[in-house]
Amino acid sequence: MYFESGNFCDSFTMYSNLSTDLAKGVPLKLLMPMILACVLRTRSTMDAIRNQRKLPREAIFAQYDGNTGISNQMRCVISDNMKLIVSYFKDEFFIELYDLNDDVQEMNNLAFEPSYRTTIERLLSLLSHHMQRIGDYLEIPSNAYDRFLEDYESLYT
Repeated sequence: MYFESGNFCDSFTMYSNLSTDLAKGVPLKLLMPMILACVLRTRSTMDAIRNQRKLPREAIFAQYDGNTGISNQMRCVISDNMKLIVSYFKDEFFIELYDLNDDVQEMNNLAFEPSYRTTIERLLSLLSHHMQRIGDYLEIPSNAYDRFLEDYESLYT
């Protein structure tokens, strides 16, 4: 992918992808336009946090695919002040929900609280649509929240 001066990158880019390209022998001078285009387009979230301004987007997404291949993955979405994390372990998954205004250290998982069902389902939908849009190999089942509550009932009863 090549970016001319003045263009920008809104696509997901990982430093590990750039490291892989460098390891394959792709000269840094060929990668620099892409690196600079992506970095220069990115806004610091600290500015928004310090000024208590909302970021100009509905949600922020993140993913982690573990160091051991297809056995430990995480997907995350942050929207408004809520952070939803879906952790996959082989055929299981675990859901976490945190209110980032009241719980900055993410110590109180709200996913077991019935009053957050609507929020969780909204964030799961946002995350699922994002994953489909980027061609993620993982999926969020349509009954994800009910399945999670059933699988981990012993943790909250």
